[in-house]
Amino acid sequence: MVVYAVDIPEKADFVRDLGVDRFIDAKEERYEDVVGTVDRMLDYVGDENLQRSYSVLQSGGRYVTSLILSSPQEEAERRGIHAIALGTQPRVDHLDDLARRIDSDRLKIFINCTFPLHEAQAAIEYRLKTTNPGKIVLTVV
Repeated sequence: MVVYAVDIPEKADFVRDLGVDRFIDAKEERYEDVVGTVDRMLDYVGDENLQRSYSVLQSGGRYVTSLILSSPQEEAERRGIHAIALGTQPRVDHLDDLARRIDSDRLKIFINCTFPLHEAQAAIEYRLKTTNPGKIVLTVV
């Protein structure tokens, strides 16, 4: 199995450190020209990327997005692709389990920086201008 990842060049080292086999520079390469066909696609971009994703997925492949599926399911079905949008509804027991995994180093969280809650607007502005990977965290005191 080969794992491809597509992102901006500023995040290349971070993405490679996650263990991908091949980093694709989104500014210089179209992944359709690199990957051939794939059997799984995890998409955090959506929009026009949806059709591009479908074009490289083999029949029987799976397309998963965390975004609202913006394309009719008929297109995926016509191509023989199983497409789903995943969402979560956090529950206390799930959050407790995640906290235990983080505390025991079984789950790594990448934090870019933190802002106090009253600086939420500054956090949003920072996220819009930075290319540094990781989550922006709002702290509540």
